[in-house]
Amino acid sequence: MDTIKEKIIDDILSSTEFEKRFYRRKELYNNILEIIPQRYEDICGSQDKRIHWLAFRLATFSNELVFKRLDLLIGESKKINGWSNEFRDRGVEFMRDYAKFFQELWMLQCAEYLNNPERTISFYGKKGKNGKAAPDIMIQQGDRTKYVECYVYSKWWFDENCLEEIIQLINPNFFIKRKHNLKAINAKKSIDSLYLFINSIFKTDKIKKAQIEADKSSPFIFDFKSDLFALGLSGKGQYSPGENAHGEPILSAPVFLREILSKKNNSNDLKNHHPNILMVNGLGYDYKAMLSEIDDSKVEKNIDRLPHEHKNNIDQLMLTACDIDQKMSENKERIFSIIN
Repeated sequence: MDTIKEKIIDDILSSTEFEKRFYRRKELYNNILEIIPQRYEDICGSQDKRIHWLAFRLATFSNELVFKRLDLLIGESKKINGWSNEFRDRGVEFMRDYAKFFQELWMLQCAEYLNNPERTISFYGKKGKNGKAAPDIMIQQGDRTKYVECYVYSKWWFDENCLEEIIQLINPNFFIKRKHNLKAINAKKSIDSLYLFINSIFKTDKIKKAQIEADKSSPFIFDFKSDLFALGLSGKGQYSPGENAHGEPILSAPVFLREILSKKNNSNDLKNHHPNILMVNGLGYDYKAMLSEIDDSKVEKNIDRLPHEHKNNIDQLMLTACDIDQKMSENKERIFSIIN
């Protein structure tokens, strides 16, 4: 199904307007320039057709403030110890993975949040003890050292997020609305079906006709059969797709916390790097609903109930939901000590 997605992206990038925007912005944002391919035609990898997601946004996103923010974030990150090793290890190609693109930016956001004149922070990464994988960031303050592991929790929501991003480049009034909260395998099938449907109407007059109908009576819902998603167009200036279906937060919380902690508990040698904190960002309506509706005491109880082997290497857990163009300080972060 990736071939259909790639075809849609190729059609989007065929726009001369986007090509001109890419080259214009290259002249404006010197820090971004260092970590993207230099030619417009290389946004899509020549061999494997993987998209460089930062370069793709540079060409297609209309909001200039996003890139001013990201250029500043990258520029400040370059001043932090270990940047050259970090970039050497990951390189331009790293951002050709949609999930890793978010992971990389989240690490930079964490570094920005942690950095202040009273402490020294370093990108630690693969420099750890004996050259082995290690937590992402090291904080030193006086004679104290603390380690930070950065993680974006997503499940299959990365696929949903990517789909929304792509269809709104075709028409900014497009939206998808999740009708049910299904398992990942069913979600993937529904998303693949949506790509097929969108490809079938992309170069036709069906979107234009649907927009006319949406402007008369918003929203217009396409006749697309899916158990999970509805595909629609809002009338111009009338964006109101409504609340997406998501899991019940009180039931989702123990599942999400178990998956987050068990995924990272044995990664990057956390067991040999103490004290440490796992800083978690999340995409998806489900995670954000859990974060906003479950109070601290319930989160703590769910962590306490987890088996020892899911959490024994992690000292603290921080949960937040932070967009890539935001500072973490603009969001509410919640920190929990894990008693092992």
